[in-house]
Amino acid sequence: MDGTLGDTLPDVLVQFNRILVEEEREPIDFPHFVSLLGPTEPVILRQLVPHLSLAELERRVAEALAVPEPIPMFPGVRELLDGLRAADLKLGVFTGAGRPAG
Repeated sequence: MDGTLGDTLPDVLVQFNRILVEEEREPIDFPHFVSLLGPTEPVILRQLVPHLSLAELERRVAEALAVPEPIPMFPGVRELLDGLRAADLKLGVFTGAGRPAG
């Protein structure tokens, strides 16, 4: 889940930089990427490649996120979830990500 349970930021940065390079823009580094976080991925990218429409960026982000890559969970998350399940608690995840990222 988009940085909630798993460490997705490195993979998202790779996808951002792939799009930037395809659009003949300079890749960004991790600190710059983190400074942009808050809005959805297409809205962030729109700041970096303003000549592309938001609809086009939404399509490209959805395409990039559709590639099934294993995402490592943050340390201790699996054990935490196992313990919560063992306690017979109902679980849910809240995310601010758009549907394609979730």
